[in-house]
Amino acid sequence: MDESTDINDTAQLILFIRGVDENFEFTEELACMRSLKGTTKECDILSEFQEGLLTLKVPITNICNIMTDGAPNMTGKKSGFLGLFNQNYPGNNVVFLHCVMHQEYETRA
Repeated sequence: MDESTDINDTAQLILFIRGVDENFEFTEELACMRSLKGTTKECDILSEFQEGLLTLKVPITNICNIMTDGAPNMTGKKSGFLGLFNQNYPGNNVVFLHCVMHQEYETRA
């Protein structure tokens, strides 16, 4: 999951689906892109994330990992996307990770 701004200064939430088959081969595809109109608060991100999953017909129970860019609106344990996700889906087993590509960029900057 990533949130970026397009050429028209509209924030876009991008959802990728990554899978592993029985031979442990990975596949990754762009699943959907959702426009964040107005603000990019954690509640906006959660809402568009939920709408994206509904559009894709992916049950929340199929989600085992969410990878983000590490921004506070994504990773805040109380008020960020992570916190809101856990409040909305108590008892989930989702693992939140910081994207390796974003970590690499941050160490070079």
